[in-house]
Order: sequence, then structure tokens, then C-alpha cells
Amino acid sequence: MIFSGGIDGSLVIWKIPENSRFDLNEPYLDSESPSMGSQVAVWDKCHENQPIWDIKFNTNGNLISVGSDQSVGLWRAPTAEEADQQSPDL
Repeated sequence: MIFSGGIDGSLVIWKIPENSRFDLNEPYLDSESPSMGSQVAVWDKCHENQPIWDIKFNTNGNLISVGSDQSVGLWRAPTAEEADQQSPDL
């Protein structure tokens, strides 16, 4: 999984396809869930619509995000099994 933070304060977890033979110049869409794409979880506006400066993943399976709104967020990341189901209980 890949974690990204946006300038809009959104935190997104992306699923990496198992088959590494895909075109890096084209967007990846999960054929089983094309509307979802490869997103596993999305937290919208988690830093009051302010940019996320940093994201860390700790050994307890949590994400820690730091926003330009001077806040720190703690988020439960989905397990590998939840990511495969693409319906984590967040």
C-alpha cells in the first residue's frame, strides 16, 4: 500500500497491484472495482482543508499525519485483508 497526503487535507491509501507489469504512464484501475480505482481508504478534509506535510506509518498499524493547520492526526490503517476487500471499517 502507498499513503498520500493532499494539499486539500485528504489522506488516501492506495492499493499496489500484485502484477507489476502495468504501464507507469497510464492510470491503474482495479478491474474488480473500476469506480473505486486503486484507492483503499480516503479520509477527506482530515486537517481542516489544509495541506498535509508529512505521513508516517508506525508498527501498531496506524498512520500519523501532520498538517499545516498545526495538528497531528492518528488514523487506523486497514489490514492487508481489509485492503484486499476494499471495504475497511475505518
